[in-house]
Amino acid sequence: MLRIRDFIETKDRHLAFLRYYPSKGGRRRGKETFKKVASTQESFEFLEKNFPEYILLSEVTNSKLQCVPKEKIFKIYYPPEKLKEIYEKPGDTLEQKVVALSELFSEIPKDKKGVSGSILLNLHEKNSDIDFVVYGTKNHENARDF
Repeated sequence: MLRIRDFIETKDRHLAFLRYYPSKGGRRRGKETFKKVASTQESFEFLEKNFPEYILLSEVTNSKLQCVPKEKIFKIYYPPEKLKEIYEKPGDTLEQKVVALSELFSEIPKDKKGVSGSILLNLHEKNSDIDFVVYGTKNHENARDF
């Protein structure tokens, strides 16, 4: 099941809901480099030029949506799984901070919280932010109250 803040990678090897795409120069993951999309407008421009089949016109709102057909999904990145992976083996300083942040919300079950963004994709740099995710209305309220 896909949820908000999950990331997907297409079989075409382009990361989607377009946040990063393969590019010469940019953030490294192994031998690959990816450019971070700076705005929603830039993501639509890239998709319209390179993958127009990923753009859908909503009949309800008459607006464009970014949509990847199921058969194009190569991999799904789940924030709670990444958090679990980091707990088991925190790599760099930023991942250690992720664990510390998660511990602040210790009352929230581990499967109801996670880490998204560049950390989820192993594209983070030492100055990257932490995109922490909390699932469920009650858990979200508890996190905001804290």
